[in-house]
Amino acid sequence: MTTRIGLAVGREAVRAVMIRRHRVVWKGEMPLGPGGSEAVQAAAIALLAAAPRRRWPKPVVHAAIGPHAAQVKRVVGLPDIADADALAAIVREAAGTYFLKNGVPLLTTRVQPTGAGTAIAAALDRPYVDAVRAACRAGGWRMGPIAPTAVVLTRAFTGPAFHWNDGPLTIEVSRNATGALDAVRTRPAREDDADATTLAPVAELAALGPGAARFADAFGAAAVDAREPLTLTADGFDLRAIALPRRTVTLVSAVLAMTVGAVGLSPLAAKWAGQRALARVHQLRPGRWQVISTSLGQLDRVSAILRQARSFTDSRTSLGTLLGELTHLLPEQSAVVNFEWTDVAGGGGGHGEVTVVTTNPTAVLAALRRLPGVGTVELVGNVSRLPVAGQDLQRVTVRFARNGR
Repeated sequence: MTTRIGLAVGREAVRAVMIRRHRVVWKGEMPLGPGGSEAVQAAAIALLAAAPRRRWPKPVVHAAIGPHAAQVKRVVGLPDIADADALAAIVREAAGTYFLKNGVPLLTTRVQPTGAGTAIAAALDRPYVDAVRAACRAGGWRMGPIAPTAVVLTRAFTGPAFHWNDGPLTIEVSRNATGALDAVRTRPAREDDADATTLAPVAELAALGPGAARFADAFGAAAVDAREPLTLTADGFDLRAIALPRRTVTLVSAVLAMTVGAVGLSPLAAKWAGQRALARVHQLRPGRWQVISTSLGQLDRVSAILRQARSFTDSRTSLGTLLGELTHLLPEQSAVVNFEWTDVAGGGGGHGEVTVVTTNPTAVLAALRRLPGVGTVELVGNVSRLPVAGQDLQRVTVRFARNGR
């Protein structure tokens, strides 16, 4: 079995364990000071330098990043397709829609589909991911998958649900009937969260003794499989990472162009040129044709993903456009105070509810009926009077349905 090092970035410390033949053979911890991702990089370099190292085979470093710099959530409203790569591409291109960015660039993982139009996805703060990768490069370590701590903890504990404390934060994790990750919640830590007696670590982790739970994140990182969907991998499928081998394509194009030119000169020249072209093609290094075919196949796959993403975008109602149309049609001395909209999956339409303060409720109903594609319009509750600055206004709530964009 390949020796693995699990490197875990916690809120207050960086921890690491080394696993060989399913046994923990080394563990270490380095406290974190102020400095954000730079402090993480320095601590990771120092901690990895203290790990016992074999020349061959080189250990692979798997990493986990804590809840202060990682998010795991169930994403809804996705297209009803089975292609996990297409769903991951949609989440990646709209990361700011599904995850909180707070001015920090995010890297999204692959996704774990859970049903029609839903999937569990994760995002990691890029500065922390870059810090871990830089620490591995500095020490000459091979880099494996990087995952949120909530994901790797499922490899460290048994049971359908558990919670684990990381400094001021507590992670609550639950599994479904198949043992896969089902839900994750991060909340401020409470006093009783520090009690680790309720946790049930796996046998390999429990062998560390009373303080085993403290290294659960590092152990889980080492134990996580590279096929785990909620991870970042060095060789993951990326829409922007596909590039055709230019020299190979240029060479093949030149050979084909020479053949076509020779055909235009004479039948004999065409025959000779064709023979030379075949000889040149046979001289290509083995596997180049396979590289070209694979690259073209990847391009076809990217095109299919982009078509699905475009179709998904086109099927959604633009809230900005809808509000603009409504505001333009409302009577004077009217103001929208609340607006809610729900898209209908696959139908391109949806239904909404709007609350308006106005002097003319009848004109508001008429304005909604004039919106393009609106089918039904109905009042919700009673019309209430609202005196404002000596003027008697009326508050009206209307529910409406729209068939398309």
